[in-house]
Amino acid sequence: MFVALALVATSCGDDTVDPAVADLIINDATTAPPSTTTSPLTTASPTTTVASTSTTESPEGMCGDLIPVVTDEGTTCVDPDATTTTTEAADLEWPGESFAVGAVPPLLVANATEIVMVVFDDEDTSEVTAVLTTANPVLDLRQASDGSIFTLEQIPGVDGFPDLEVARYRLDGTRTLVQSARWLYDVAVIDGHETVIVSLEVDEFGTTELTAIALDDPLVPHFNLGAASDHEFGVGNIDVHDGLVVASASADLTEVVYYVATGAGGVPKWSPTDELPYAEPPFVTGASWSPDGQELVWAEGPDWGWIEDEGEFGPIAREWRIRSAALSNGEISLDWPITASTRDTSEMMVDSILDFGSHIVVNRSSFQGDHSIHLEPWVIDFTVEEPGEWTVPVAGIATAVVFGG
Repeated sequence: MFVALALVATSCGDDTVDPAVADLIINDATTAPPSTTTSPLTTASPTTTVASTSTTESPEGMCGDLIPVVTDEGTTCVDPDATTTTTEAADLEWPGESFAVGAVPPLLVANATEIVMVVFDDEDTSEVTAVLTTANPVLDLRQASDGSIFTLEQIPGVDGFPDLEVARYRLDGTRTLVQSARWLYDVAVIDGHETVIVSLEVDEFGTTELTAIALDDPLVPHFNLGAASDHEFGVGNIDVHDGLVVASASADLTEVVYYVATGAGGVPKWSPTDELPYAEPPFVTGASWSPDGQELVWAEGPDWGWIEDEGEFGPIAREWRIRSAALSNGEISLDWPITASTRDTSEMMVDSILDFGSHIVVNRSSFQGDHSIHLEPWVIDFTVEEPGEWTVPVAGIATAVVFGG
């Protein structure tokens, strides 16, 4: 029903780096050691225990050249030269197309340097399997049809400030970098080619462009999808359906949701930010397509605005709500609160939304002091008579497991 997301058959694994992507992916020989594989990982028992590890930097100098990983138990310093591990393709049992109908499709969930696969049954009980240990803490991830996992990772930067890089992990454990990429947005088909969509730097001022880079043919030119970041502008999310891109961006003191057509078709005439008030709530983000591309789903939450009683700009409390509407006319079909009132986006942020039709999965994060942490993804369940809600029993950033092979 909603199986547009593909899962890799184990036969897709390869022991070598595909020469077809050699021009796109460069070996990370200078920053990470050769990857190795491990013996088969065992499948964890069904669980409702929430993993509470979190990722970000720690106070300067605490870990020196190591990567700080903040957890409930304290801060652990991770060696950036630690070996990356994964199971061999034949050892990892990916769920087939027979996963339970009416359940959330299988998810990959990343928190700190650990990526797990979460598979649900029709009673929403989950089974968690370790998949990959990454070289650095993961902020976002996507999976390609060959089983590769693309990650956005936080790395030590100049003068103690963190930097970002986009890495690709093949099923044999090989880790490579997407050259010059500064943000990961999606893995999607553009003009008939499977691509990884990233931001690439275009000048010394930090300006970046949304760029789709073909995975299957180094001779295919990059697809330029417009600006990713510029003066008082930055794209936070994109989602692609049948080659039509929807982007959520911050622009000056407001937000804009807009479209980019990569084919001959036009773009919709309606957007959830058409009548958005300037410099006041709601904050709009995370626009994503429904499985059939006929509806758009997005998040609205607290924002900064003018506080009359205080005579200045400041945070204005508001619920986070998930809304969806028909693309043809903007008619609202869902308006669902996922929190009580929060003061601003530092208390909770919606990072992205996965719409499976039967379920909507909302990726969320928060701050503990100066540290950003992933929360448990929030699920809105439409398989019951009255829509229900619950959280994935693993904290982290989730993406769909991809079927293919």
